[in-house]
Amino acid sequence: MEPHRSDRDGPMAGRRTHSRLRVRLPARLTTLDGTSSAILTDLSFGGAKLLVGCPVVAGEEAVLTWHRFEAFGTVTWAHDGMCGLAFDEFLAPKVLLDTRDLDDADHLPSDRELMRGAAREWVEGRRRL
Repeated sequence: MEPHRSDRDGPMAGRRTHSRLRVRLPARLTTLDGTSSAILTDLSFGGAKLLVGCPVVAGEEAVLTWHRFEAFGTVTWAHDGMCGLAFDEFLAPKVLLDTRDLDDADHLPSDRELMRGAAREWVEGRRRL
């Protein structure tokens, strides 16, 4: 049994061991099948949640890369263009702090904001659909 994971069948089943840092940063997810663009949406000491550009399968080993950081882990779930990754080792607290600062500077707009911007550019004649 992994020492840093909660007992998935016990009274804390479904509960996270660590709080999450909500971000929206560009990332890459690399598996044996290849590398995919991703958006890192949640990050904790023990894992991450991603929006992914290609299908991934639970149980796959993967490498998550964002900015200058990298973490190895296993895909724990995947559906509807999203997946969860459990890291093999905890992230250092400095990585979380630096990622928070990075998100403050480079936070990606939401999908809705991107669509509104594209529509605005189209209406103003600056973009073709």
